[in-house]
Amino acid sequence: MEQKFPVLYRHYRLHEGSGGAGRQRGGLGLDYELELRRGTARASFVMDHGRFGPQGALGRADWAPNRFMRTRNGR
Repeated sequence: MEQKFPVLYRHYRLHEGSGGAGRQRGGLGLDYELELRRGTARASFVMDHGRFGPQGALGRADWAPNRFMRTRNGR
């Protein structure tokens, strides 16, 4: 993507601990940060669990919902 569009990935990695605890935990989520190098952009995020986190099985605790954070001019 960096070769085709003016973006820079600061980091892209698995979100440790996001799959829950136990022997049969869920899959890990992603943690990434990208920077728009120039111009303007629109972003579209297709994701489950935007308002409520995944439910825990067998009475275990629910996990955190997805998060999206935008930074502009350092804020």
